[in-house]
Amino acid sequence: MTLAATLTLKTDSSRRDQTVELVQITDLHLLADPQGLLLGVSTDDTAREVFKFAQSKDWPPDLVLLTGDLAQEPLPETYRRLNELLRSLKTPCVCLPGNHDDPSTMSEQLRGDNVRCLSRVLTDHWQIICLNTSLPEKEGGHVSEESLSQLETLLDEQPDRFALIGIHHPPVSVGCSWLDTMIVDNGDKLLELVRSRPQSRAIVCGHIHQALHLRDRGLEIFGTPSTCFQFMPDSEKFALDELGPGYRRLSLFPDGRIESEVYRLPGKPRGLDQSAAGY
Repeated sequence: MTLAATLTLKTDSSRRDQTVELVQITDLHLLADPQGLLLGVSTDDTAREVFKFAQSKDWPPDLVLLTGDLAQEPLPETYRRLNELLRSLKTPCVCLPGNHDDPSTMSEQLRGDNVRCLSRVLTDHWQIICLNTSLPEKEGGHVSEESLSQLETLLDEQPDRFALIGIHHPPVSVGCSWLDTMIVDNGDKLLELVRSRPQSRAIVCGHIHQALHLRDRGLEIFGTPSTCFQFMPDSEKFALDELGPGYRRLSLFPDGRIESEVYRLPGKPRGLDQSAAGY
């Protein structure tokens, strides 16, 4: 993903206030075999159910942002199957990688009229900046010096547009001891940069398989449920929750305000293997 990779988005003209409606989807963990199971869950089935559920609620948004771990097995056939699903949505979809993804294979396969892997989305009043926090063969996150420099450039290029940053790993502790070993290891540096620009409003992340909303010195940090299985909040060791899969919807207003809500499939996830030691 490079600085040149920018999508200029025209919001729905029927909304007079020019609000940007964004749906965040994260942590699909798709397998190469569409019939395969992960922790007892068919991740293909749950992903499709979440997309269908989202489409039943004020669809389409202006943008679908997919914040990593799109594949558990990052093979071309996995991403090709996802690409077909995203193209069928017929609304702009922007994808960024997580620690289980292969960024190169992902960018090669996730492409189409409405599907992109890129660095920035511009709207009339907002810019949405996507960063890669993944490291090869590592579970934890890091923002490279090059990415920090790019982020600084993008923020400085658009001082009159409010900014939302999309990443995979959270930049702060989320209260789960085992997950907190895998946050962005230079998150303080990232937050310092983001907070230094007054137009910055929020960071949205994946990875944690649970809902999170923190407010810190004018900056909002959102974490979002996975489309498959969920992690137990406030846990010391790996543990699964019995809440259903879900997604987050964010409304980005022209004055910089954000409203957000998490939506979950009703009921407990089917087939969840609570005896699993990890994923």
